[in-house]
Amino acid sequence: MNCRIRFIRLFGLLSAVLGLVVIAWAATAVITVFELDGNSVDDGGNAIADWNTLNGTTGHNGTSGGSNIRSFLNDPDGTTIFFGGGSKDNADIPNWKNKSGAVPDKDEIENAYAASYSAANGDTIVVFGADREAVSGDANIGIWFFQQTVGPNGSGGFTGQHVNHDVFIVSAFTGGGSTPGIKVYEWDNTCLGADSNNPQVGDCADTNIRVLFSSTQTCSSSGSGHEACAKVNTSNIVVSWPYTAKTPIGTNTVPAAGFFEGGINLTELFTEINGTAPCFASFLVETRSSQSIDAVLKDFVGGSFPQCHISLTKACACTAFHANGSGFDYSFNGTVANDGGGTVFNTTVTDQGKTYSCGQLNPGQSKNFPSVDCPGPAATFSNASFPTTNSAHAVADTSASGGVQVTADAQANCNGESPAGACTPNPQLTVDKTCVTTLEAKGGYVVVRVDYTGAVHNGGNVNINNVAVTEDDDGNGQVDATYQVGTLPKAGDAGADKCYVNNSATPCPTLTPPAAGTPPAGGAVGSYNPNTFSAVNVTPNGRALFKDTVRATGTTAFGVPVQSHPAGSGFTAECVICPFGFCSLQ
Repeated sequence: MNCRIRFIRLFGLLSAVLGLVVIAWAATAVITVFELDGNSVDDGGNAIADWNTLNGTTGHNGTSGGSNIRSFLNDPDGTTIFFGGGSKDNADIPNWKNKSGAVPDKDEIENAYAASYSAANGDTIVVFGADREAVSGDANIGIWFFQQTVGPNGSGGFTGQHVNHDVFIVSAFTGGGSTPGIKVYEWDNTCLGADSNNPQVGDCADTNIRVLFSSTQTCSSSGSGHEACAKVNTSNIVVSWPYTAKTPIGTNTVPAAGFFEGGINLTELFTEINGTAPCFASFLVETRSSQSIDAVLKDFVGGSFPQCHISLTKACACTAFHANGSGFDYSFNGTVANDGGGTVFNTTVTDQGKTYSCGQLNPGQSKNFPSVDCPGPAATFSNASFPTTNSAHAVADTSASGGVQVTADAQANCNGESPAGACTPNPQLTVDKTCVTTLEAKGGYVVVRVDYTGAVHNGGNVNINNVAVTEDDDGNGQVDATYQVGTLPKAGDAGADKCYVNNSATPCPTLTPPAAGTPPAGGAVGSYNPNTFSAVNVTPNGRALFKDTVRATGTTAFGVPVQSHPAGSGFTAECVICPFGFCSLQ
C-alpha cells in the first residue's frame, strides 16, 4: 500500500479509537469561484464569471474573468479520433494512437475549455467544460490534465508521457444531466492493479490509476461539491462562442444535455491523500464508451493549458569602481514569484552565470535571491562600463519529477550607486613649486640663476595617467619646460605624490638661497637663467622678483581629462634675489 495512504488510514483509526478531534482546513467550494450552474451566462448577482465571459473573448486563450489561465479548443468534425487497443486511459501516452475519422454524433466534441483559479485561501480551482454535436444518446466524457505537453505528433502518435499526479476526471452526459456522476483519479505508476472491486479514495482503481474522488455530486447553490462536481444543461442554452448542433435549433444554441461543465478543488483533493497538487501544462477532453477506466476512447481534442507560470523581477547597483580603470563592481538581487495556478518545483534563478536554488513555490508565493530561501554565491559581478544592464533567467518544473519547465526573464538597468557616489571617479590633481635665486658668472657676465623644485599630487579616488607638468619660467604664458610624470595612483597609495623635477616619489628637498657662485643642487632641483627683467620684476622695497608658474594635466584611468589649473594659469612661485644672501627680507 502506498505509504501516504497508510498514514491517512492509520491517523483516521487512531482518531476514532482515541477520540481525537480533527480540525479540518477551510477548503474553498468550487462553485464559489466559478459559476457551474448548467449554463454559460454570467449571473449579475455575483462577482464570479461563467463561460460566456471566458469563451466569448477574442482569442479565448490567456486570462479573463479572474482566471490565472484559460484555454478554448475547437474540434472540427473528422479531424482526430482515438483508435487501436493501446489507446486506453490506463496506458501511458506513448501507447496512444490517433487518426482522422468519424465517431457517432453524440460522441463528437465541438469545443472544449478549461480555466484555473486561485481562491482567496490559496486553493487551486480548475474548471472545465465541453459541448457535443448531438444529444441522441448518453455519452461519457473524460478530461486529462497533464504536467507535460501532450498532443498528436503528426504521425499517428502522441507527444509527451504521463507524470505521476496527472489528473483524470470521468463524468457522463446521462439522465438529462440532472445529477451526473464525477470521479477524479491521478496517474500513479506504483498502482499495479485495482486494490478491490470497490476502490475508495486513496486506493488503486486500476493499473497506473489511483482514486482521488468518487461521488454523485452535482454543482448546486446548496454547497455540495466541495472537492469536485459536474453539471449538464437541462434545457437549451445560448453560448457566446460558435456552436452548431447536428440539428440546428438556433444560432450558438446548445440543446439540453449537450453542454457539460465541472470543477475540482485541486488543493483539497491532494491534501486529502497527503499530497501536493500538481501544476499542468496541457489538457485533453475525450469521449468514451463507458465510465470504466479501460473504456474504448473515441473523439478527443487537446491543447495547451499553461497553468504554471512564474515571474521574475530584479535590481542591481554599482558599488565600486577600480581605480586603475579596469571596470566597475556591481551587486544584484531579485524576486522570483509563482503567479500561476499551481505549485512549481525545483525553481532556480541564473544571474551572471551564478545559480540560486529556490526550491518549491506554491501559488502566490515569492522568494528573494540571494537569501536563505534561495541560497547561492555572492551576488556580485564586474563590468567595464557604468551604467550597464543585468539580466536574469528563472526556470521551474511543473512536477517534482518530470513535467515540463516554465521560464521567466528579467533585466535591470544598473544605473544607481550604492552608496551614493560609489562609482563616481573624483580625481584631484594639484601641483606646487618653490624657488630660490642666486648670482653666478656665466659667459663673462654675472647673471641671475633661479633654482626650483616642485611636486604633483593626486588627492582623488582614481588613478591619473599621462601626468605632465609644464613650466612657464618668466610668466609670459609660454611653456619653457615639460616634465613627464606618468601615472599617479589614487590618494593614499604609494606614488600618489611625486617630485616632478626628477619623477621621484621621494619628497622634494627644502630649498635655501645658495651662496653666489655655487652650483645648483642636483637631482630634484631644476635651474634656469631668466632672460627678461622689467619693472614688474621689482618688489616695493627694490628687490628683484621672479615668478615661476607651473600647471599639471593628465587623464583619469577612465579616459577623462583632468588638470590642476585651467589653461593660461597655474601655481605661481615667487622668489627674490638678495646679493650674497646677506640682506634681510625687509
